[in-house]
Amino acid sequence: MGGILQWRHKHNIRQAKSRIQYPEPYNVKYWGIGNKLSGSWEIGQDAETYAQKVIEFAKAMRSIDPSIKLIAVGWFRGGSKGMVWNRKVLEVAGDYIDYLSLHTYCWKPPPDAYATIVNHPLGVGKELKLAHHCSTFST
Repeated sequence: MGGILQWRHKHNIRQAKSRIQYPEPYNVKYWGIGNKLSGSWEIGQDAETYAQKVIEFAKAMRSIDPSIKLIAVGWFRGGSKGMVWNRKVLEVAGDYIDYLSLHTYCWKPPPDAYATIVNHPLGVGKELKLAHHCSTFST
């Protein structure tokens, strides 16, 4: 299994580098590294592993175009688990990224849950404050 994952990882870095070198001048400057954190198809299942992979991708991609902006995956929601993830990613790979992405969904509440839907942004604000706390954390 390790050989397959290693091949996939090397293939993904090659693929990422080739996407920066499109024959036409697309001038894509913002690149996200990963998306969801819990899927087995993603490049890291824990913050340390993910952050190390981000560094590898960042070095490879910036060797082609040093002006690109890189976005790492942050953990939105999850309280302390999210804070631990975000802090670790920033500690390990913070010098190699430009942004930490946080995205959320307003899960499908029952149709009569008007208050839940309307109040969803309040929860988002709370989570953003926690994420900001992680970004200003110093060791």
